[in-house]
Amino acid sequence: MTFLVSALCLRAIRTVERRPAPRETAGSLRREITDGIRYVARDRYLRNLTLYGAACNAGLAGYQAVLVVFLVREVGLAPGLIGLMSLGGFVVAIR
Repeated sequence: MTFLVSALCLRAIRTVERRPAPRETAGSLRREITDGIRYVARDRYLRNLTLYGAACNAGLAGYQAVLVVFLVREVGLAPGLIGLMSLGGFVVAIR
């Protein structure tokens, strides 16, 4: 149902966007990355969100590494079963 509502809302948009003008000079990828990092570092909100996201990702990676060891050693699950459980989580996540 939500897809239908989204499709109707998108169809109701009547504004035609103009194509952006092509850049006159193509900068190097390294320069663009540096500019992006500077932009994020200078903005208080983007900097905090980026640091929070990095900390959450590091914590989640550590948790997942320890979880496999815990499930094998303490719970006694077979490594193949843990793999199937992970696959099941992946399948549910992409739906």
